[in-house]
Amino acid sequence: MDAKKMLGFSASLKQLCWPSLACLVFSVISFQSIGQTNTLRIAVASSFTPVLEKVAPAFSDKHQVKLEFISASSGTLFQQIMYGAPFDLFLSADSKRPETLVNNQRVISNSLYTYTQGQLALFSQELKPLNQGLLENYVGKFAIANPKTAPYGTAAKQVISKLNLTDKLPLITGQNVAQTYQQLQSGSVALGIVSLGQLTLNSQSGWLIPQRYYAPILQKMVIPKQSRNVQLSREFQQYILSQEVQNQFSHWGFKPIVNDRERS
Repeated sequence: MDAKKMLGFSASLKQLCWPSLACLVFSVISFQSIGQTNTLRIAVASSFTPVLEKVAPAFSDKHQVKLEFISASSGTLFQQIMYGAPFDLFLSADSKRPETLVNNQRVISNSLYTYTQGQLALFSQELKPLNQGLLENYVGKFAIANPKTAPYGTAAKQVISKLNLTDKLPLITGQNVAQTYQQLQSGSVALGIVSLGQLTLNSQSGWLIPQRYYAPILQKMVIPKQSRNVQLSREFQQYILSQEVQNQFSHWGFKPIVNDRERS
């Protein structure tokens, strides 16, 4: 059956407000199978949202479930969960925030898993060739995601520090790595660091930054205690960890997790 006939698709912006936090606007993407009766609200890091959009329809169709994605920086989503946002599942772009939720007893037991590993890439629309020499000799504004809220920003800052470029590069920080990619795509900033996955998904290329320049970006997921559909959330986790889906991740610039399926 044609995918367009099997699935209804909608995208919108919603504003969510929680105690002691300013109102934040999220991009909400829904996949809905014909005849579905359940809804799974998935908070997902902006850098990984496009990949999840690609694998979601198969799960949605099989389980007759509506998947609603709330996409933002991992730090923003973490804060929302701490204040009780009704998310069923949280896919972070790092390990620190899910582990913090576990340590604060804010998650369902045995729901912490490493689901993929991110990679960094140097990107520019104009400057070539993209390599370490270009980065080390570059003069001008440099785009990265906000290190305070975005794991890819934290890793990018580690790269800059490792190459002794901290005092040389004036940083332009996007709220998340998706915004940083948009800044580079539009040409408003000439050079910066983004997720390799973003480039792969958009059929673009960059310089894959060697792993030795930054700590591994192990991306973990958990089920918040406020989840209203724990069993379905667990099934979605197992779907994400399946060999078939993990193999797909590798095609989109993310390292699959084969022997490191952590649970706590």
